[in-house]
Amino acid sequence: MKRLLQFCIVIGVISLILGAVSFAIGRSWNRSRGYVDIQPALPQSLAVPLGEYKEVVWLGENLLAFRYLPPAVSPSLWNYQLIMYDLDIEDSQEVLLAKPSKCISVWSVNINRLPNNNLGFLYQCNVSHGSYSLEQDTLYMWDKQINSFQVLQAYPEGFAAASYTFAPDMSSLIQEEAVGSGLNNKLYRVGQDGRMDQLFSDFQRVRAPAWSSDGSLIAFFGTQTYPERKSNDLGYILGLFSYPWDLYLMDANDQNVHIILSGLAEVHASEVKWVPQSSLLSFSGKYKNLDGIWIVDVHTLQLARIWPTRGGYDFSPDGQQMAIIPWASHGELAPLRPVVIDLPPKVFGTGK
Repeated sequence: MKRLLQFCIVIGVISLILGAVSFAIGRSWNRSRGYVDIQPALPQSLAVPLGEYKEVVWLGENLLAFRYLPPAVSPSLWNYQLIMYDLDIEDSQEVLLAKPSKCISVWSVNINRLPNNNLGFLYQCNVSHGSYSLEQDTLYMWDKQINSFQVLQAYPEGFAAASYTFAPDMSSLIQEEAVGSGLNNKLYRVGQDGRMDQLFSDFQRVRAPAWSSDGSLIAFFGTQTYPERKSNDLGYILGLFSYPWDLYLMDANDQNVHIILSGLAEVHASEVKWVPQSSLLSFSGKYKNLDGIWIVDVHTLQLARIWPTRGGYDFSPDGQQMAIIPWASHGELAPLRPVVIDLPPKVFGTGK
């Protein structure tokens, strides 16, 4: 009996050692490729209405905002609704947007949590000019406490506004202009008087700005130089469209511009987002040909994959959870309900 007990103890110890070795090998293999795979806790599926979800913003402790398309409705931009989902009571409500008389059609895009914890969004309006129409974009804020709307910035007709980010005190705004479906996107610093000054005019393309919560840093995707000779032929356009992006960081005064991560693919639909109150940046895309939602520490440059496919996502205001709209592994939107996951308290073993 004593020998049997000793044998069981030995077998148990060996199993623990082998398990630890196996775990270490798995992590070291990923580290050899320059990143760590984080296995999230079991995702919590949300009891949201059936339909298609495009964007998510975590507004308050228990409030999520979505761009939502009901089932069996044509997937036109103007058919998407802006809805609020309460995590406590598991109920949703549409935020109704007025349609100005001059607009043929209207829709909201690029929803975002503003530094004051209200909802920002771009309201896009097609204005008729007889034989043609032009898009006019306006950046709005929705105050969730009093259910009111405020214009933050009105752009001229024909200016295709895209991603945007505010300084923590909302005194300054950086706005992306979408030019040529991601081929020549531009960034502008917008003052309180509405004046727009272009940033990085010598870059091929820049997009998705993100201001850190302490106000000291701004991140963005960019390509300073595309190596192929400029041309209007299809090969040049397709090559530039699929050319990898770099992730940049700079000081808030536009100085010290530098690359922190290179070789990023399929980030055209992704925003750059900071994990709240941390030095961690996130994005959705491909790195070393692997899909995922990724987190990088801007100080140590450690990289982790927090979710195994691309998708829309946002962090809770305390940075402890994520709301994710899963995509299929091939990159298309999947008919899956949004989920919530808990973030590990120490993504890289040293805290956030």
